[in-house]
Amino acid sequence: VGLKMPGNERVAGGIDAAESARIATRLAQAGGLDYLAFAQGNFSISLEDHTPDMTYAPGPFMALQKQLRPHARPIPVLALGRVLDAQHAESLLSEGVGDLVGMGRALVADAALPNKALAAQTQATRPCIFCNVCWAEIHVGKPIACVHNPQLGSAGEATWQPVRAAAAKHVVVVGSGVAGLEAASIAAARGHRVTLFGGATAGGKARLESLLPGRAEVAKVFAHQLDRARAAGVRLQLGAAATVEAIASEQPDRVVLATGSHMTRPASLNPQSEAGIDAWSLIARGLDPTSKAAGTAVLFDHDHTAAVYALADALAARYARLVLVTPRTLVGRNVPYVGQLGVYRRLYAARVEIVVASVPKRIEAGRVTVANAFSGEERVIDDVGLFAYATPRIARDELATPLCERGLAVQLIGDAFAPRSMLAAVHEGNRVGNAL
Repeated sequence: VGLKMPGNERVAGGIDAAESARIATRLAQAGGLDYLAFAQGNFSISLEDHTPDMTYAPGPFMALQKQLRPHARPIPVLALGRVLDAQHAESLLSEGVGDLVGMGRALVADAALPNKALAAQTQATRPCIFCNVCWAEIHVGKPIACVHNPQLGSAGEATWQPVRAAAAKHVVVVGSGVAGLEAASIAAARGHRVTLFGGATAGGKARLESLLPGRAEVAKVFAHQLDRARAAGVRLQLGAAATVEAIASEQPDRVVLATGSHMTRPASLNPQSEAGIDAWSLIARGLDPTSKAAGTAVLFDHDHTAAVYALADALAARYARLVLVTPRTLVGRNVPYVGQLGVYRRLYAARVEIVVASVPKRIEAGRVTVANAFSGEERVIDDVGLFAYATPRIARDELATPLCERGLAVQLIGDAFAPRSMLAAVHEGNRVGNAL
């Protein structure tokens, strides 16, 4: 029986490191505990510290835990908090942070992590990206879920392998984002002959997101999928044009379209107004935070995902002024609550102006006019050097009809079927790959 207690609640009036040391000393004197663990934050404004996400450095509070460890002796101390993988855990032990290591989210991503480490198969471990989707699903009363572990919670999860198909087919997958890569790797592992058409660089929109501040670990999802696809024998046609003719010439038994989606021009804008640039195109163009830009940046947030606020972080670093406009009455609606706290903290620290319940109406000559979504009252933002938007997405499904007209069996997955989250895209790719 062990005890997980605050190492530092990181709020005024909360338990701090000094008090935690005194409590640990008393517990050590009393005896009876098999281990002691020091957590950070509490269920208040510091909750983000309790479950640090990918915006934090790996093991962000290990120095404090190492400092507190002597006060707990002879009780063994369990090191915890954003432990990336088995190698990271091993280093914490060798550095004297703890006597043993607690890993929660990394085991949610791959229950076989310890066995793979013992078998020297760490490269085969499905990496946790610390997006906190698992925490978020539980927090709202849903069953636990992981972005790229569709088998989470199922019987035999740790040893699960795709079942061999009764008859091998030739499957063409179009799209190298997380939905397409997942479907291709699973289908190939089941014995199908799989050809995948995709962009010159795999990853799709997830790759663009991984280029933003604090989102680099998103790349671990598609990198792991790409490794699995190659190991399963997927024929990768990255950079090749996925035309109707090119696909039909493969003579596939099935075509899986994972062609993603695109953002739409804000519907509230006057038709004659300048349009600005969508978030994905802006990221693809490149954002160097060390290169300062003149004027004010305006970001219209109708998406409310972590990627949008990472883009806001990048723009706030580049522009002297950033105005974030949203039609909702708050921001961060699609970010796990623990992550929302960090979103607000970073936005306010960067002095970002947050304009809620508002939509853009006109963009002209460096001026953006926005209107309150309820009253219609307008205000003007001057000296605008950039207007970018993250809006509801439209599926890129243009290939579906002409391929069907050729008599091909076509299935849409991921955003090409219905624009949703990364979790939905990966899980759908997995389901379809298993059903082919």
